[in-house]
Amino acid sequence: MNGIERRLGSILAQNKKRGLLAAYRPFNAAIFIPGNDAQGNPLSTEENAESRVPFGKGIYGPQGYYLDNPFTASYHSAQFQVNKQFSGGLQLSGNYTLAKALDSSSTTNLGGCLANPFDPRADKGRADFDRRHSVVGSAIYSPPVYKDGKGLLGRVLGGWSISGIATLQSGTPVSVNTNQNTALDGTTCESEYHPDIVGDFIRSHASKDDMLAEFFNTSAFVLPALGRYGTAARNMFSGPGLVTVDTALLKDIPMTETIRFQLRGEFTNLFNHANFSNPVGELANPRYGQITGAAGGRAVQLGLKLLW
Repeated sequence: MNGIERRLGSILAQNKKRGLLAAYRPFNAAIFIPGNDAQGNPLSTEENAESRVPFGKGIYGPQGYYLDNPFTASYHSAQFQVNKQFSGGLQLSGNYTLAKALDSSSTTNLGGCLANPFDPRADKGRADFDRRHSVVGSAIYSPPVYKDGKGLLGRVLGGWSISGIATLQSGTPVSVNTNQNTALDGTTCESEYHPDIVGDFIRSHASKDDMLAEFFNTSAFVLPALGRYGTAARNMFSGPGLVTVDTALLKDIPMTETIRFQLRGEFTNLFNHANFSNPVGELANPRYGQITGAAGGRAVQLGLKLLW
């Protein structure tokens, strides 16, 4: 191992110990200069961003990135589990997790943008994958009747089993972004920039259609003034929750002592519950605040396996 590798390993070990994350971030965002020149032209525009960068004017532009480690992450949870071991043909399992995941970077590709290039702390909030509540239950039942599968009744009534998994989870976080570079800093990070918050973003829903049309109070967020970064936090509220039940029904058909067929029926989202996606969180999007998608509905798959 050479010196560079040892140094890199040491840095990663220290970051892990301190709970730090490494990711790319802008290093040369243009500084906003308020006011106008003698001719009345704004001192800060998108076109003159390169002349307002803090480092290397004329050499480095405002769209450069560097790898830094000011990002943090934490996870806390309480987990509860109950189990019934397999007996009498029945096995049950259930668990509940109450969790909170916080970070300032949930990137899986080392990122590149911040809500405020001058302050990584502005990105601290609920992790993109945070789900506050999660309940998962599973069961397997094989009726202990006609287990030998002999005779007509044994072939018809024996060899059945049913299993299922039920999942209930609260929604993942929603971030509201401006998708406009009102900061005029010359970066390409407008999709991460936050708006100002001016009211209560929570609203009740009179019906499902009302929920789909406006999931949150869209008037609670507005564009910040030119040259400013917004006051709204990252991932401030949760989107729709998840409810799904998956089931499998199996029938073993013995042919000989070592060979059997297995007829399988698998049902995903058995009750065809609508699991909606998060609402559109971009102020500039014509469908801002609306829910425009959902996960797949019920799916049925039949199969026949030969086991020997």
